[in-house]
Amino acid sequence: MAMGVMRAGEVPTTPRDRIFRSSRLYAAMLVLGCIAACAAMIFFPWPRPTAACVISAVILLVLLLAHRMIAARFHPSNWLLRLGDDGLFIHFRSYLNEHLSAEDPTVVFLPYSDVRSARMVRERTKIRDTNHAVTRQTIRWVELERGLIRPRWWPRWRRNPGARVRGKSAGTAVPQLFTKITPCGCKPHPSCA
Repeated sequence: MAMGVMRAGEVPTTPRDRIFRSSRLYAAMLVLGCIAACAAMIFFPWPRPTAACVISAVILLVLLLAHRMIAARFHPSNWLLRLGDDGLFIHFRSYLNEHLSAEDPTVVFLPYSDVRSARMVRERTKIRDTNHAVTRQTIRWVELERGLIRPRWWPRWRRNPGARVRGKSAGTAVPQLFTKITPCGCKPHPSCA
Protein backbone atom coordinates (compact mmCIF):
# COMPACT_ATOMS: atom_id res chain seq x y z
CA MET A 1 0.00 0.00 0.00
CA ALA A 2 1.46 3.38 -1.01
CA MET A 3 1.30 6.65 0.90
CA GLY A 4 -2.13 8.21 0.50
CA VAL A 5 -5.06 10.13 1.94
CA MET A 6 -8.33 8.45 2.90
CA ARG A 7 -11.51 8.89 4.87
CA ALA A 8 -11.60 7.84 8.52
CA GLY A 9 -14.17 5.13 7.71
CA GLU A 10 -11.82 3.51 5.18
CA VAL A 11 -9.03 2.86 7.69
CA PRO A 12 -8.52 -0.92 8.09
CA THR A 13 -8.62 -1.95 11.75
CA THR A 14 -7.36 -5.08 13.46
CA PRO A 15 -7.20 -6.08 17.12
CA ARG A 16 -3.40 -5.83 16.88
CA ASP A 17 -3.47 -2.09 16.14
CA ARG A 18 -1.93 0.29 18.64
CA ILE A 19 -4.04 3.43 19.00
CA PHE A 20 -2.93 6.77 20.42
CA ARG A 21 -5.78 9.00 21.54
CA SER A 22 -6.71 11.81 23.90
CA SER A 23 -6.99 10.39 27.39
CA ARG A 24 -10.36 9.08 28.48
CA LEU A 25 -9.05 8.62 32.01
CA TYR A 26 -8.38 12.36 32.42
CA ALA A 27 -11.93 13.16 31.32
CA ALA A 28 -13.40 10.67 33.80
CA MET A 29 -11.15 11.97 36.60
CA LEU A 30 -12.24 15.56 35.86
CA VAL A 31 -15.93 14.67 36.06
CA LEU A 32 -15.54 12.62 39.23
CA GLY A 33 -13.38 15.33 40.84
CA CYS A 34 -15.95 18.05 40.08
CA ILE A 35 -18.83 15.96 41.40
CA ALA A 36 -16.86 15.06 44.55
CA ALA A 37 -15.97 18.73 45.14
CA CYS A 38 -19.62 19.76 44.77
CA ALA A 39 -20.80 17.01 47.11
CA ALA A 40 -18.16 17.95 49.69
CA MET A 41 -19.18 21.62 49.55
CA ILE A 42 -22.86 20.77 50.00
CA PHE A 43 -22.36 18.29 52.88
CA PHE A 44 -19.57 20.27 54.56
CA PRO A 45 -20.37 23.90 53.69
CA TRP A 46 -17.30 26.07 53.47
CA PRO A 47 -16.88 29.02 54.02
CA ARG A 48 -20.65 29.58 54.38
CA PRO A 49 -23.58 27.45 53.22
CA THR A 50 -24.72 30.05 50.67
CA ALA A 51 -21.24 30.48 49.17
CA ALA A 52 -20.74 26.71 49.04
CA CYS A 53 -23.99 26.25 47.10
CA VAL A 54 -23.08 29.04 44.65
CA ILE A 55 -19.59 27.62 44.07
CA SER A 56 -21.09 24.13 43.57
CA ALA A 57 -23.61 25.51 41.09
CA VAL A 58 -20.86 27.26 39.10
CA ILE A 59 -18.76 24.06 38.99
CA LEU A 60 -21.76 22.04 37.78
CA LEU A 61 -22.62 24.71 35.19
CA VAL A 62 -19.06 24.60 33.80
CA LEU A 63 -19.24 20.81 33.75
CA LEU A 64 -22.56 21.00 31.88
CA LEU A 65 -21.10 23.43 29.32
CA ALA A 66 -18.05 21.17 28.81
CA HIS A 67 -20.24 18.07 28.42
CA ARG A 68 -19.75 17.87 24.63
CA MET A 69 -15.95 18.00 24.89
CA ILE A 70 -15.87 15.41 27.67
CA ALA A 71 -18.30 13.02 25.96
CA ALA A 72 -16.40 13.29 22.65
CA ARG A 73 -13.37 11.64 24.25
CA PHE A 74 -15.36 8.40 24.50
CA HIS A 75 -16.39 8.33 20.81
CA PRO A 76 -14.61 6.15 18.22
CA SER A 77 -13.40 9.26 16.35
CA ASN A 78 -11.06 10.05 19.26
CA TRP A 79 -7.71 8.90 17.86
CA LEU A 80 -4.63 10.71 16.59
CA LEU A 81 -2.39 7.88 15.39
CA ARG A 82 -2.98 4.22 14.62
CA LEU A 83 -0.09 1.80 14.16
CA GLY A 84 -1.34 -0.93 11.86
CA ASP A 85 0.31 -3.98 10.32
CA ASP A 86 1.35 -2.08 7.17
CA GLY A 87 2.08 1.43 8.43
CA LEU A 88 0.98 4.56 10.28
CA PHE A 89 -2.48 6.09 9.97
CA ILE A 90 -2.39 9.76 11.03
CA HIS A 91 -5.78 11.33 11.77
CA PHE A 92 -5.70 15.09 11.14
CA ARG A 93 -9.25 15.92 12.23
CA SER A 94 -9.87 16.62 15.89
CA TYR A 95 -12.29 14.34 17.70
CA LEU A 96 -14.25 17.49 18.59
CA ASN A 97 -15.09 17.96 14.89
CA GLU A 98 -16.78 14.63 14.37
CA HIS A 99 -19.99 16.44 13.37
CA LEU A 100 -18.31 17.53 10.11
CA SER A 101 -18.70 15.55 6.88
CA ALA A 102 -17.44 11.97 6.97
CA GLU A 103 -16.76 12.19 3.22
CA ASP A 104 -13.74 14.45 3.71
CA PRO A 105 -10.30 12.78 3.58
CA THR A 106 -8.88 13.23 7.08
CA VAL A 107 -6.40 10.34 7.42
CA VAL A 108 -2.92 10.07 5.94
CA PHE A 109 -1.42 6.61 5.50
CA LEU A 110 2.37 6.33 5.71
CA PRO A 111 3.79 2.82 5.11
CA TYR A 112 6.63 1.68 7.34
CA SER A 113 8.85 1.28 4.27
CA ASP A 114 8.69 5.05 3.70
CA VAL A 115 9.81 5.92 7.24
CA ARG A 116 13.58 6.19 7.50
CA SER A 117 13.67 7.08 11.21
CA ALA A 118 11.47 8.29 14.05
CA ARG A 119 12.40 9.96 17.29
CA MET A 120 10.73 11.52 20.30
CA VAL A 121 11.51 15.21 20.72
CA ARG A 122 11.11 17.02 24.02
CA GLU A 123 11.25 20.79 23.96
CA ARG A 124 11.65 22.40 27.38
CA THR A 125 11.24 26.13 27.85
CA LYS A 126 11.38 28.44 30.84
CA ILE A 127 9.07 31.43 30.81
CA ARG A 128 9.55 34.32 33.22
CA ASP A 129 6.63 36.57 34.04
CA THR A 130 6.68 40.14 35.34
CA ASN A 131 6.97 38.94 38.95
CA HIS A 132 10.16 37.01 38.03
CA ALA A 133 8.40 33.70 38.63
CA VAL A 134 9.54 30.89 36.35
CA THR A 135 7.08 28.63 34.57
CA ARG A 136 8.46 25.53 32.89
CA GLN A 137 6.76 24.08 29.87
CA THR A 138 7.53 20.79 28.14
CA ILE A 139 6.20 19.98 24.68
CA ARG A 140 6.63 16.48 23.22
CA TRP A 141 6.17 15.34 19.66
CA VAL A 142 7.29 12.60 17.32
CA GLU A 143 9.54 13.56 14.43
CA LEU A 144 9.40 11.26 11.42
CA GLU A 145 12.03 11.26 8.71
CA ARG A 146 10.78 10.07 5.38
CA GLY A 147 13.31 8.55 3.00
CA LEU A 148 12.73 8.64 -0.71
CA ILE A 149 14.26 5.63 -2.43
CA ARG A 150 15.95 6.37 -5.76
CA PRO A 151 16.37 3.64 -8.36
CA ARG A 152 19.89 2.33 -9.01
CA TRP A 153 19.77 3.48 -12.61
CA TRP A 154 19.46 7.11 -11.40
CA PRO A 155 22.63 8.90 -12.56
CA ARG A 156 25.16 9.45 -9.79
CA TRP A 157 25.55 13.16 -10.54
CA ARG A 158 21.76 13.64 -10.14
CA ARG A 159 21.71 12.12 -6.63
CA ASN A 160 23.41 15.12 -5.08
CA PRO A 161 23.59 17.95 -7.62
CA GLY A 162 26.13 20.64 -6.88
CA ALA A 163 28.06 18.49 -4.41
CA ARG A 164 30.99 17.65 -6.70
CA VAL A 165 34.31 18.50 -5.16
CA ARG A 166 37.50 18.09 -7.23
CA GLY A 167 35.78 15.75 -9.65
CA LYS A 168 34.40 13.42 -6.96
CA SER A 169 30.87 13.10 -5.75
CA ALA A 170 30.40 14.15 -2.12
CA GLY A 171 27.91 11.36 -1.48
CA THR A 172 24.43 10.27 -2.27
CA ALA A 173 22.20 12.55 -0.24
CA VAL A 174 18.52 11.70 -0.22
CA PRO A 175 15.96 14.46 0.30
CA GLN A 176 14.48 14.44 3.78
CA LEU A 177 11.03 15.41 4.90
CA PHE A 178 10.48 16.04 8.57
CA THR A 179 6.94 15.89 9.85
CA LYS A 180 6.25 17.45 13.22
CA ILE A 181 3.16 16.06 14.90
CA THR A 182 2.11 17.92 17.99
CA PRO A 183 0.12 16.34 20.84
CA CYS A 184 -3.06 17.87 19.47
CA GLY A 185 -2.49 16.17 16.12
CA CYS A 186 -2.01 19.26 13.97
CA LYS A 187 0.92 19.88 11.66
CA PRO A 188 2.40 23.34 12.20
CA HIS A 189 3.44 25.58 9.35
CA PRO A 190 7.20 25.38 8.56
CA SER A 191 7.66 29.01 9.56
CA CYS A 192 6.30 28.20 13.04
CA ALA A 193 8.50 25.15 13.60
